[in-house]
Amino acid sequence: MKAAKSCLLTFAVILVSASTTFAQGTVVPGNIIFSPPAAAPPGTYLTQVAYPGDAGGLFSLSVTTVAAGQYRLNYYGIAELYSVHAASAGLVFTPQYVSADAPLLSNSGSPAEHQFSLTVGQSALFAYWDNALYQFGSAQPGAPGNPAPDLYDAYGWFRLQRTPTGLTIADSATAMGGGIIVGTYNAVPEPSVLSFGALALLVGWRRLR
Repeated sequence: MKAAKSCLLTFAVILVSASTTFAQGTVVPGNIIFSPPAAAPPGTYLTQVAYPGDAGGLFSLSVTTVAAGQYRLNYYGIAELYSVHAASAGLVFTPQYVSADAPLLSNSGSPAEHQFSLTVGQSALFAYWDNALYQFGSAQPGAPGNPAPDLYDAYGWFRLQRTPTGLTIADSATAMGGGIIVGTYNAVPEPSVLSFGALALLVGWRRLR
């Protein structure tokens, strides 16, 4: 009972402390953590520290060691919609990608869990979408919120690695809005930025001619 209260308190602290707002396109390195402890035994929870929107959130997955080198992720948090996706380094993870891709798991329960295996030293890369939550009457861009993936949500990735002592989070990053290049700390440029860059290149090319 005491352990359960401790876990709930941890989630409550995350939910409240995550109300800091971030500029659109801000990337937060190391945003995914095990809470608690640092490595993942049976019953550990994987959570997000910083959130989009101004009302925090509760992105949370339970991580269970099924057997040596075999692990299971289950959705746990229900404050907002989120999904976890298969990923590879360099994937351009955007609202459009999330909308078109079948997730490995989501907290809508379709599906509710994902199992994977790792040998010692091996790692697995995952991408995730976390829907923004807003306080009532919020004037923040994106409010009052959209249940579908949009430019104001969080788009992140995390790499889980099996070490001799257990499962660890080798690295992670989250872009607050727009999308992220998986495996990097680079946000996906907004369409307006891309258009401006293309226009600048075109003008430069014409001048060279």
